[in-house]
Amino acid sequence: MKAFTALLDIVPGWMYALICAGLFGWGGINAYRVNSAQAEIAEIRAAHAEQETDRVRELGRELTRMVGITNNLNEAYREQTATIDDLERRARTDGVRLTKAQRDAAIAQGSAEAVRHYASVAGDVYQACRDEYRALGYDAARGSATAATLKAWVDSYAPAKEFDNKLTTFTDQLKGTK
Repeated sequence: MKAFTALLDIVPGWMYALICAGLFGWGGINAYRVNSAQAEIAEIRAAHAEQETDRVRELGRELTRMVGITNNLNEAYREQTATIDDLERRARTDGVRLTKAQRDAAIAQGSAEAVRHYASVAGDVYQACRDEYRALGYDAARGSATAATLKAWVDSYAPAKEFDNKLTTFTDQLKGTK
């Protein structure tokens, strides 16, 4: 043991103090670097989580907007269907749909002036029906094109698909199925 202590006496004590101070300083600097790196990682994760939260909120708003558009289109469709049903009911109850035999009998019994008046009114009614039918066809074509465009847009909207996939995964995880 004396040889070991004699060996330690070769180096003065203040040198040991410097070596110990250097080791403690080096350890402190490394601990500071590790803590700084961990803090930076935590900040990056928090910023990323905030960005993802913002994206999910935006996708939710977009989804809510699309649902509103769909509901508005459905309501317009219901209103148009109700209008068509009402017109059909009125046409039946008002006796507009005469049979061919009833029309032929009325024409045969009428005077020339009555037949001319009947033909004029029939022509006006026919033209009004044609115009209404044409307008209904245009509205149906526009509605069909709008619905197809909206469906194609929704189907091709990648963030909505991504949001739907994430939502499905999240709900499956909550249920414990995955």
